[in-house]
This record gives sequence, C-alpha cells and structure tokens, in this order.
Amino acid sequence: MSEAKFKFISEAGGGDQFTVIGFTGNEAISTLYQYEIEIKAPLTAEIELDDILDSPAQFVTEINGLEYPVYGILSSLDEMQTVQGYTYYRAVLVPRLWRLSIYKTNEIYTEEKTVNKILETVLEAADLFSGTDFDLKGLDDSHFLQRDYVCQFGESDFDFISRIMENEGIFYYFDHGNGVSEKIIFINDMNYLEIPRPGLFYDVAAQASKQHDCIHAWSCRKQRLAASVTVRDFNPDQPSLDISDTMPVDDMGQGTEYLYGENIIDGDEATYLAEIRAEERLCQKTRYYGEGAVTRLQAGYLFALDGHPNPLYNGIEYLVTEVNHEGRHLDMSVSADSKSKTKTQPQYQNNFVAIDASVQFRPGRKTPRPRFYGTMTAFIYAEVATMNAEIDEFGRYRVQLPFDRADGTMSSV
Repeated sequence: MSEAKFKFISEAGGGDQFTVIGFTGNEAISTLYQYEIEIKAPLTAEIELDDILDSPAQFVTEINGLEYPVYGILSSLDEMQTVQGYTYYRAVLVPRLWRLSIYKTNEIYTEEKTVNKILETVLEAADLFSGTDFDLKGLDDSHFLQRDYVCQFGESDFDFISRIMENEGIFYYFDHGNGVSEKIIFINDMNYLEIPRPGLFYDVAAQASKQHDCIHAWSCRKQRLAASVTVRDFNPDQPSLDISDTMPVDDMGQGTEYLYGENIIDGDEATYLAEIRAEERLCQKTRYYGEGAVTRLQAGYLFALDGHPNPLYNGIEYLVTEVNHEGRHLDMSVSADSKSKTKTQPQYQNNFVAIDASVQFRPGRKTPRPRFYGTMTAFIYAEVATMNAEIDEFGRYRVQLPFDRADGTMSSV
C-alpha cells in the first residue's frame, strides 16, 4: 500500500522532533505559498520559539521512498497547549520572498532601465542572490519597456515588484529541487520547468496503492470574454503620434476592452502591452478543476492526464496554476477509539486548477497601483550649487522628491 508520510523539520535545536498532525496549504503561480501546519513535540525536546521562528524549515512529503520538500521560513509560530507530555504548535511556512511584504518603503529607480534589472536590484538588496535563490534566465528581455524613471511609493518591496511584473506579463513559481532551499523561477514565456513525474490517471475509485497517482474528479469551465483589447496612450513629447494597438482575444467574444493611460511612449510598446493584455484575458477562458490525492502537484508544473472517459482530455499537457492541500489525522500514535484499539487512517486530499499548457499564461493585474493625491513639493537639482539649475531640451528641471530615500545624487533625480 502506498502511504504518504509528512514531516516538518526546522534547522533550530530540537527541530527534528516534531510530529505532523494536520496541515493545509495553498500555492499558486505568482503567489506566495503558505502552509499552516499543526505539529507536536515532546517536552524533552526543549523547543525555543524564537529559535524555531528564526530558522529555515521544510515541510516534506514522503511517498514510495521519495521525498518532496517545500522549503521556506516561518511567518508565525503559535504554542497551543501541553497535553500528556507533548506541546502542540501551529507553524505557518512561507517562502523567503515573503519577507519583502512586511515593510513599506519609497524608492526612485533611474539606473535600472528595465523590469528585470529592477527585480535583480530589489531581490539582492533582500539577500536573495541570482543563480542560487532566484533565476532570471527564463526571461525574454527583448521587448521589455525601457524606463528612465520608475517610482515606488508607500508600498512594500513585494507589492512593488509584483506590480511591475504583472504589467509586463512576468510570472514566477518555486523550485524545491536543489535540496537546500526554494528557488524563485521567473519567466515570461512557455519555458516551464519540466520535472520527470508520472502522468496522472483519472479513476473515481482508485485503489489505495494507486491513489497518490490518481485524481477522482475533473471538470472544465468555459467563460465569455471580450473579442479584443485595445491599448492607447498619449506622449506629450510627440503629441501627433498615434500610440495604440488592438489585439484579438477570443473569436467567440464580444466587444473591445479599451485601456487608456498604460504609460507607453510609442507604437511598439502599444503592440507589446496589447499582446500581453490579450494573453492575460485568454488564459482565463478555459479552466480545468481537479480533485485527488496526488501529493506532488505543485503550482507552475506540468502534467498529462490519462484514463478520462472523455478522450478530449487525455494526452494533453496541463499547467497547474493553483493547488490547495489538506492533510488530517496524520498522527498515527493517536487512537481514534481506545477501546477497539483502531486508529483513524491518515487522510490527504487536494484540489487544483489547471489550464492547457499550450495557452500562454499571464498573471492578472491584481496588485494596487499607488497614487499621489494633490500636489507635492520637490527640490530642484543643479549640477553646481552656485549656478542656475539646468533644463533639458523640453524645458524640464531635474528634481528630487522629498519622499525618496536616496541621498540626492544624480542617480536619484
């Protein structure tokens, strides 16, 4: 019989003495995963809450001798109660990228001209490093918007990078395969990471020995969309220039979605963003919903389905966009019926959302864009303090905004 086992391990002292009782987990593309894990440890483990909270941790699924870890840090740790020599805890496991969401700041970016350069700057400032902690090699940067001035205002570093990535169709998922920690994989095309895994089989009454390779529910949802999307803007430096483009979304759709003020400066940028906005809508047209006990499903990975009575669903590669996990009664040392000496069997289940992998995925623009209200005072910048401030060919002064954290040098104005 194939039985999944679950482990929670912390690198802190005593962190290998935990027993998993139950858990829920949620992960999705371009989203910070979160696992809420109920655990217990013997009093003899002498657990220090601050040490556990401050140490890397992992949640491991073991099946057929293979381990599938989820690495991360704890965003919170609750000590619940002490019963019969055990202390019970609730731990919330998140990726290290989550740390960028707990503070807000202001920055002006003038040297990093494209979104990938800004990403690298922000992540490395948070002690996440290219090649080991994140990978930007999957980004096609041939069409990225070139910007001389990018503003982060009253928002967390995580919200800031999420906002600029969503605008240009960049998405990410997490790879836990290096045996050390999670790596963030950033991509903007179809170069999904393919890990050799068995295909999934549809079986409404799978045997216990096969349940972790089977799904027992599968449904498809179609929804109506606009027929096309139009992106338009105005460039005051070239007021006669028509900055717009329209891209088709759905042949069965109706009407055109009109987006104005997308901060684009020429027709090429209009075409680039119109295509991304059209793909963002189209990937929502057809969604597949599944349920089962396939423990190794992760957001951002591919699978093929077999055995469905409708052959249209078989032999197609699907991209998992979201997974919700749940495990209950995992502590087999606890008897459900002390009189009969029977024990409640562990229960694991999940539900997930997928799309056809041949359809380009784009994240929705869900991160709020910060706004200024009213007017704001700024300081005019001059190369030499004893001379009049310089202006550019359009009669504009360089200014430093008072909220900027930089030191007022040329790189911040």
